[in-house]
Amino acid sequence: MPDPHRKKDYLISQAERNARYALIWCRYCKQRRYFLLADLREAFGDIDCDSIVDHYNWKCTGCDGNGRIDLRLEDPRASDGGTLRRLVRIDTIRRPVWRDEPL
Repeated sequence: MPDPHRKKDYLISQAERNARYALIWCRYCKQRRYFLLADLREAFGDIDCDSIVDHYNWKCTGCDGNGRIDLRLEDPRASDGGTLRRLVRIDTIRRPVWRDEPL
């Protein structure tokens, strides 16, 4: 029997139908940033909303990673004082991997 308390996956594409922005903030230093859900989907794929900060291990840049990062789906208000982060490009890092073979 399935666990009734298990949280269902809420994908970014599903969240886009209800909200337009994701608020990501640090509980330690209270720094707040808004992200467009379309930008997050383009960067990470259509994954579970809770996996964005957990799986990719985001760290706060304001307090050197001391705080816990949380995500909430909401539209910004003018009085919030947060900033909007937009996706500019996705860089791919190519790193060669070498192996030694006998001559």
